[in-house]
Amino acid sequence: MSRSAIALLLILGSAATAQAREIPATSIGVSGMAMQVVDTSSANTTDLLNGPGLQALIPASDNLAFQLRYYMLKGSGGSKASPLGGSSVKMTGGELSLLLGTNWRQGWNGYIGLGGYSDHISGVVGTASYNAGGVEGILGFGYQGSTVVLNLALGARPTQGYETTYFPNSGGKIRVVTAAFDLGIRF
Repeated sequence: MSRSAIALLLILGSAATAQAREIPATSIGVSGMAMQVVDTSSANTTDLLNGPGLQALIPASDNLAFQLRYYMLKGSGGSKASPLGGSSVKMTGGELSLLLGTNWRQGWNGYIGLGGYSDHISGVVGTASYNAGGVEGILGFGYQGSTVVLNLALGARPTQGYETTYFPNSGGKIRVVTAAFDLGIRF
């Protein structure tokens, strides 16, 4: 191998190494998530599901990151004849989000994003299990430490699937919001 080829490989290798160091570190960890479904029609019901999850945050730059999330929620309370609040209700799902932030490297960070989600809901009395999916708008903030990452995010989901299956008489007056608290370790 010629000296110029070796020199070129060394230059390319050092540039690739420097570029790899430019990307903020990935974090993997746990998540606590809650989802509230509110029917603001005359039924006036509120359902709450919550539970644990797993998540990975993969920055692509200081301002762009991807997040993968898997969650296992359970009905934990409802009002009146609410369909999703019973303790037999279970929701498992996953979400892939694209997040635009002010600082994914280290320090405080505010971010917005869009996530595509897929849910499987079961255990609703008198209704077969149901698969829901769609896009969720996300607003969050957090702290990116050198080892530990903490993030809190709020989301809003479209309601068509929930209305058709569980709230057919709501007249389009369903609101679905989520909240997630993430704790991750960087590597």
